[in-house]
Amino acid sequence: MDRCERLLNETGHAVLITSDENCYYYSGFTGGDSFLLIADGYRGLFTDGRYTVQAKEEAPDFEVFDHDVINNLKKVVSDRKIEVAGFEEANMTVATMARFTGIFRMIPAGGKINALRKIKDASEIEKIAAAESLSEAAFNYFLENAKEGMTENEAASLIESYMRKNGARKPSFETIVASGVRGAMPHARAENIKIVPGIPVVCDFGCVLDNYCSDMTRTVFFSYADDKCKEIYNIVKKANLASLSVAKAGLTAGEVDKAARDIIEKAGYGKEFCHSLGHGVGLQVHEMPYARSKSDEILECGMTLTIEPGIYVPGFCGVRIEDLVIIEEKGVRNLNKITKDILIL
Repeated sequence: MDRCERLLNETGHAVLITSDENCYYYSGFTGGDSFLLIADGYRGLFTDGRYTVQAKEEAPDFEVFDHDVINNLKKVVSDRKIEVAGFEEANMTVATMARFTGIFRMIPAGGKINALRKIKDASEIEKIAAAESLSEAAFNYFLENAKEGMTENEAASLIESYMRKNGARKPSFETIVASGVRGAMPHARAENIKIVPGIPVVCDFGCVLDNYCSDMTRTVFFSYADDKCKEIYNIVKKANLASLSVAKAGLTAGEVDKAARDIIEKAGYGKEFCHSLGHGVGLQVHEMPYARSKSDEILECGMTLTIEPGIYVPGFCGVRIEDLVIIEEKGVRNLNKITKDILIL
């Protein structure tokens, strides 16, 4: 059963797909500014003249409309007597929804549309592993070329330029290089300021390769490592290893989060671990499943999950260590090979 058939079985009615990621997942089309209509016995791709050739090549099982798409959609819906369509409510603006108003009754179905992407097939896992491998190579390049006195932007550029030069289409998110007190902000972006020696430098980055994302974090030091910072680093490392050791199919995402959180809380930094343990990675860098402290979602073989505990002490420093894993029956396949020992550059 193909992905479209599985989706129709889950929803029980036609589905309108508007996000680029799901257009690709369900049709193979990699262009933008397009949408799909998937119904019983019907597959339609609605785009414009910029993508005509590409759409027909990449989505041969879909009827392609490359002009007057709303009127063409109305005709398809009328001819096939489609009355109801699920849609991606989190991906649709009011202006976009207005285009489809009155064509059919629209029912929120984003959860079901996205849920089928949770379990990756062998081809997807291979692509994610390749993207992660490229990110690791970029980090090794950074380790070889980073120098005392460089700025966060310069450090980020070393990583990003390597990924692009070696095949990545783009970063999977804006690269984080956060040093000194800025490391205590989990999503601080690289700035044109010099890296602070002795204090942890959080490096969080990834790339998009063959449409799939990678995501990893390592925390390093420049010149030397402050003793208190080393203590915090080792707590985070212990938490990371604890979650890696318990994660497997059949466990809840919340239980995997708890393995790391218990260690950090016992060390007295519970309030400084201010985000969930991790998330899925695929066509998007953040997607299902999510490893939150109260999540009761059962992990299944083929899911991806980041394991990224952190401690963020305001006004002092931050440390995060992130691996990307594939959930397996008896454990995980860790796609990260970079050491977690303290690195001083």
